[in-house]
Amino acid sequence: MEETDFLIMIGTSFPYKDFLPDKAPAVQIDLDPSQIGKRYPVTVGVVGDAAIALQKWNDQLQMKEQRTFLKECQENMVNWWRHIKKEENQVSSPIKPQEVIPKLQEVVDDDAILSVDVGNVTVWMARHFKITHQKFLISSWMATMGCGLPGAIAGSLAYPGRQVVTVCGDGGFTMVMHDFVTAVKYDMPIIVVIMNNQKIGMIKYEQEEQGHLEYGTDLKNIDFAAFARACGGEGYKVSDHRELSDTFKKAAQEKKPVIIDVIIEDQPPLPGKITYGQAAGYSKHVMKKFFKEHEMDMPPLRNALKRLF
Repeated sequence: MEETDFLIMIGTSFPYKDFLPDKAPAVQIDLDPSQIGKRYPVTVGVVGDAAIALQKWNDQLQMKEQRTFLKECQENMVNWWRHIKKEENQVSSPIKPQEVIPKLQEVVDDDAILSVDVGNVTVWMARHFKITHQKFLISSWMATMGCGLPGAIAGSLAYPGRQVVTVCGDGGFTMVMHDFVTAVKYDMPIIVVIMNNQKIGMIKYEQEEQGHLEYGTDLKNIDFAAFARACGGEGYKVSDHRELSDTFKKAAQEKKPVIIDVIIEDQPPLPGKITYGQAAGYSKHVMKKFFKEHEMDMPPLRNALKRLF
């Protein structure tokens, strides 16, 4: 994005505009005219169906021989996947979230419905799950926690006979956990994977990045496997990475809804590139946390910190 000389936005109201280029000519295609130019000043706005617009566009394009930018991007992607593979092959205790997704992928059907909740799980799935022909459902709205399980129920109703998997954080799942009873009532063999770090993780890390002490992000430790069985489904609890593969295989054979409660390390999904502002904000958080934990009563230092923060 930083190096691009031409930006194309297709059917997206991209909210993270800090990641868009500073200055580049831009084309935006969207059915909704109110979205054109909402996030980025566009050179040309096209109101219409993306599939039709792109086909008309492609009919007028000519093949370019210059491939320098493309080759550099491809080389960067090779390096990125090498980095990702290294993270996925870690063997740790507690389990790192990066270790979970490849094990899940081993049992996911090629035409499965994947309903992914909001938060850190969105990052982990988008980064580590290698999509082939699955349907990948996410919420495109900001902070709409709790969409994973309802999306899976909808997927099971819309595509009976196809495998349905939802990946949730413990925060998102607890907002709608009563809907698991609905899946049991209607015999929906949904696989619910809960990444359980006893935190509303993304909010915690956003607060830290801004230099604040985390507030209101700790969650109660719930035995989701026991909850699943109490509802009439099946439940498994995994805290050892050696149990992941066998547990996912068992869940894939179940004929009723199943919850896999995976206890994971409290780990932030770091961006590929950390900015100075992010590093500075986190440094403020660390200092505040240190002084709070040690309850240091040092008036001159406290006054200096107040001026700094």
